[in-house]
Amino acid sequence: MFFGLAMALMTDCYTPKPTDPPGSDRHHFPHLHICQENVKFSKQYIQHIEFQQCLYPHLFKEYDKILKDAEWCHRCWSRLEYVQMKPWNETSDRCFLGKIREMVGEEAYYGGQMPPHVPIWHFQKIP
Repeated sequence: MFFGLAMALMTDCYTPKPTDPPGSDRHHFPHLHICQENVKFSKQYIQHIEFQQCLYPHLFKEYDKILKDAEWCHRCWSRLEYVQMKPWNETSDRCFLGKIREMVGEEAYYGGQMPPHVPIWHFQKIP
């Protein structure tokens, strides 16, 4: 599953749009080591949710929604991880940054805010 996700991330950014942000925007976001830790954790979380889906088939729809949100978080952080790695060229950096902006929204993007690395809105609150 993750190989396919990684390939999708790689192949959808060959040509930047004229409206894609400059590669220098990378400096407004967390550094590579933070991205790598978040991507690693999100992968483990996705695997956990997939396992839960198998254990509790009667909750498949609920886990499917959590899984989709977890994959969205993972895609956001994976794209940022690719941008923060070296050596990437300006073309792919701009394209990935444009995709991040589309995913998180302009206000969050220009504020340098990434979503959580896992969908914490699905977590139960502890009283």
